Amino acid sequence: MGSALVTGLNAAALFIFFIAVMGARRPDIINNPQLWAEDGAVWFAPAFNGEAFELLFRPHAGYLNTFSRLVFGAATLLPIEMVPLFANLVGLAVRAGLVLFFISPVRFSWVDWREKTVLVAYFLLMPNIQEVHANITNTHWYLGLYLLALVLADRPATAAWKIHDLIVLVVAGLSGPFVIFAAPCFIVRDVATGGPKAISIQTWLAVILAIIELSFVLTGMGSRPTVVSEATFEMFLTLVAVRVFASAFASYSSLALVDAPLMWLCWVPALAAAVIVAVRGGWRGWCLMLFPALLIAATLASPLAPWATLMAAGRYFVAPIVCWIAVLCYAAGLVAPWLKTLYPSILLAMVVSLSGAFRMDTVGGASFKDSLAPYYAAAPGTPAKVAVTPEGWMMTLVRRQ
Repeated sequence: MGSALVTGLNAAALFIFFIAVMGARRPDIINNPQLWAEDGAVWFAPAFNGEAFELLFRPHAGYLNTFSRLVFGAATLLPIEMVPLFANLVGLAVRAGLVLFFISPVRFSWVDWREKTVLVAYFLLMPNIQEVHANITNTHWYLGLYLLALVLADRPATAAWKIHDLIVLVVAGLSGPFVIFAAPCFIVRDVATGGPKAISIQTWLAVILAIIELSFVLTGMGSRPTVVSEATFEMFLTLVAVRVFASAFASYSSLALVDAPLMWLCWVPALAAAVIVAVRGGWRGWCLMLFPALLIAATLASPLAPWATLMAAGRYFVAPIVCWIAVLCYAAGLVAPWLKTLYPSILLAMVVSLSGAFRMDTVGGASFKDSLAPYYAAAPGTPAKVAVTPEGWMMTLVRRQ
């Protein structure tokens, strides 16, 4: 009992620490929280106006977004001024929970603690994540990583862990298209560890959720805007080299100074690491590469992705970059285990090199409470337009009594 209590306190302390580090990267998400784009206009406003349950399983942008609708459905129970802070904290909590899951000695016993330290530090310090930092709209990219983590983790041995896995699978599986890319990984895991007849209930559930999301994607349910796609093989080589391999370590502004074709050299270490992991990494190595490969392939085919602008749409590359760093660490450990003794030095170098990208630009000026002035000025039962970030986005709230 005492040991379990200490473990629980340690986990709680780490959870708070992870949230504090991520919050420190943009303090305004705590001291001047705002609703970001769809967070206000698409998720909160309809829920606030009484449509939370009706819209819970209605797709948006071509797929279900259950997590976003659940969060802002719950947010309607709070004073309206508290909603942005609540949403930001939930977004940070998902990422902190993912990290806590990964460092678990029970679920990721196969990962050396030094590798965990390097990967967690990178995850917390990762550059170029302004677009996805602490908003619910883009939290589903991290839920996608959570699905991959379920695949790679050791199987749950207790009821508590089984419940955890079920909740994550269902919520993440109904929140974005990522279960479509995770389901093949679940299948690879089960076949590799037990043969074709060993497909688990968890994997069958993942397949069912993938079919549900895929049906919405293919039938075009939900309004999905279209941007002309200019994807070519040359664009693919440049895009992955710049947006995945290089931007994992450098800011977009610095990469803009380098000719894109030179970035193709990044493919050399990437392919070397991929071959090592594919040959010696077993099914976990295969899944670690299969998930981002499927995601990037789908991204290139997306009518929404603006490929004409090389540095646009950073949200698409969060998961592939995290997987790329994991593949590098995995390959290094496989080919030269002695490199793990250098991880403290690597960690220090990484912290120093990424420190310049630690703080991100603030978003929004006036407080959210000030933005609510039109709502408070409206007569009960009448709609009021309230500005949210970024500039130009509005949400319509019906004045309550």
